[in-house]
Amino acid sequence: MNFFKRIFGQSDPLAALRKAVGQKRWADALAMGEALDRTALDSDAAGELDQLLESAGDGLAELNLVEGEGCLRGGDRERAAEHFTLAAAQVRSNHLARRIIQAQEAMSTAENPGFVPSASAAPGCGSKCFDSGRPVSADKDDSDDPHLDEITRLELVLSSYPSDMATTCIESSEAFRKAFLLAHEGRDEEAAEIFKTVPQNERNDLYHFELGALFARLGELSRACRELETALTLNPGHTLILETLIALETAGGKEDVARKRLESILDKGGDPAFCHGGLAALFARLGHAEKALQHGSKAIAAGNADPRILLLTASLQEKSGMLGEAEVILQRIPGGGGCSGGVAIPLAEFWLRQNKNLDKALETFKGALRQGTDQSRWAMRIAQTYIAKGWKKEGIKLLNNALADPDLDPELQKEGSVLLNALGDKTHGSP
Repeated sequence: MNFFKRIFGQSDPLAALRKAVGQKRWADALAMGEALDRTALDSDAAGELDQLLESAGDGLAELNLVEGEGCLRGGDRERAAEHFTLAAAQVRSNHLARRIIQAQEAMSTAENPGFVPSASAAPGCGSKCFDSGRPVSADKDDSDDPHLDEITRLELVLSSYPSDMATTCIESSEAFRKAFLLAHEGRDEEAAEIFKTVPQNERNDLYHFELGALFARLGELSRACRELETALTLNPGHTLILETLIALETAGGKEDVARKRLESILDKGGDPAFCHGGLAALFARLGHAEKALQHGSKAIAAGNADPRILLLTASLQEKSGMLGEAEVILQRIPGGGGCSGGVAIPLAEFWLRQNKNLDKALETFKGALRQGTDQSRWAMRIAQTYIAKGWKKEGIKLLNNALADPDLDPELQKEGSVLLNALGDKTHGSP
């Protein structure tokens, strides 16, 4: 996997991202998509980028959801909760968000037998979140369910909010709660009118945060940023508000503004894990690999565990020859095998490139193959691992079969052909 080439210097900036999404390499796709310079894209390409990122976020979320359900069935509640939390942070679409929150509710119900949720309760999410770390919105059909009272509907939406914001919302006036629910049901124009009626003494950080998010969904980015800046003034350093504002500034082509904001917060003693992570993503997006690596390393050292920052930093380290450091970071990425014990695909591919831990890498590739997605890719990885282990007869046979598959990515075709030629085998058809 030539991660650098995919981030930097492509004639078609979306080509590598399309391939990653087509191959269902969701973590790679998210890292590549976040690193792209949106300002260099025309409106059609920017729209396609958003669609690709949505597909990647949902794909990664579904993997974590499935793994979490498997862990829950196996009695490992702690790992199940970790997978569900990751899935909730990555999801972009309404339907999948409902499934994730239902899974969390089911686990909560099992742990707290006294709690009996409404049978009709179907938590929801809008697809309009700005970043994978953003709270998600409630689905209109679910919130309109007559069996759900206002507090239940609020709790469903607020389940992904920080506790301080959730408490503020629950304790707010009727006007604010009504506007809040309308906004999270996708009825932004109606919500905007009711937000105007919220009393002045309630126009706190949450009010301006929600109004900023609403304006952003309506495409009014300047007004959205102003509201979010007001929210930050009222609650300096609040990570969710800051993260949303940075995401909007970046999406609007104001990377320099976002960079200066993060650097200023960092200078004032702000959260180094968050600030350095944001700077790493920004510099990677702008093509400044050395600065991206510096900030990525500092973010991870400060405790940043975002898989996108981990993958980005490890890839930059590998490119720079820092193999030991890259391996340590890749080991922190949640494994694709989840409860079955498999490691993360990026780590397995790193091991294959470095000709080490081949048995564990092989287990991971076989697990990916069993999932039934992108089979030509995993068949080739298995073939390469066989050959690296010295099982050349079986490996060459599998490699020929993979190369004969028309669905195999062209870059992998080239990679496999080079290996086959190095082995002195010129035939690409199945034996």
